[in-house]
Amino acid sequence: MADSVLDRAKSIYSLDGDYMTLFAPENGPQIKETIFAVPYDPNVAEGNHFTRFGLHTAVQNKYSIPFRPSIALSTIKEFWEKFNLTGDARNNTWLAGKQYENNGSPIIIKSTKKGVDASYTGTDGTAAVDYQLDFTPEMPLVRAATMDVGNDELGKAKGVRSIKFYPDKNANPNTRYQGNDMPVLRLADVMMMKAEAILRGAAPTTIGSELQTADVLVNKIRARAKAPVVSGITLDQLLDERAREFAWEGWRRNDLIRFGKFENSWGFKTNADVNKRIYPIPTSERALNPNLDQNLGYN
Repeated sequence: MADSVLDRAKSIYSLDGDYMTLFAPENGPQIKETIFAVPYDPNVAEGNHFTRFGLHTAVQNKYSIPFRPSIALSTIKEFWEKFNLTGDARNNTWLAGKQYENNGSPIIIKSTKKGVDASYTGTDGTAAVDYQLDFTPEMPLVRAATMDVGNDELGKAKGVRSIKFYPDKNANPNTRYQGNDMPVLRLADVMMMKAEAILRGAAPTTIGSELQTADVLVNKIRARAKAPVVSGITLDQLLDERAREFAWEGWRRNDLIRFGKFENSWGFKTNADVNKRIYPIPTSERALNPNLDQNLGYN
């Protein structure tokens, strides 16, 4: 099935030369790598809130965001650490460490000693402080039961932030929707699917005059990202490569289940119940249709 797409790719699909253009606010039907996408527009096709929920308020000026972001979403350290290949353009989709304006000056938040660090016990907690925004990969919780990282400036800066779906300067300032289309299936994924099939036992096949092994297919994607070539890639390494290529595209959960890794402990997750591979059927839906039985593991 991958070959049926890859064979047509010569005339219809192609890897885009610049990884970031795939997810830019101006992406659309001119992107020849995208096979199927959900189109978004800040005014007529609403739904994309990546910037609203993913970015910190203090980077609003740097990225010309026409609204105040909500600081809601961060990425766990263990996932971000997979972006470790020298020269890989995909490394640049993350904001980590001390943050700077476009002119090189530090991004400063004016606060107090207590406002920066709620655990500060000195008598001068109200003293003014210029705090440089610093995204820390570690996310220790102040209240584990509610997944609370704290509401002081240090808490608000916990966790790496994604700018893969680059902030849209033409986003709607009232609704905070942005225009980046969301790819559901693209050529790089078909290549990865074929590589995975080969690693799971399928024979490499030839497209045109090229014998496509798992290494050949993955290296096409790595070459676009300007990452080092791979030799003798394994299934576990392919899973990491999918993490780098498809972060924030909605496939990680499916991938972990397919690779038998979903029940592992990662980040704050420790539950190993295999029933959690599927979601419960909402009570409201079962009320509408009493013939629906609840999925295993749920009441």
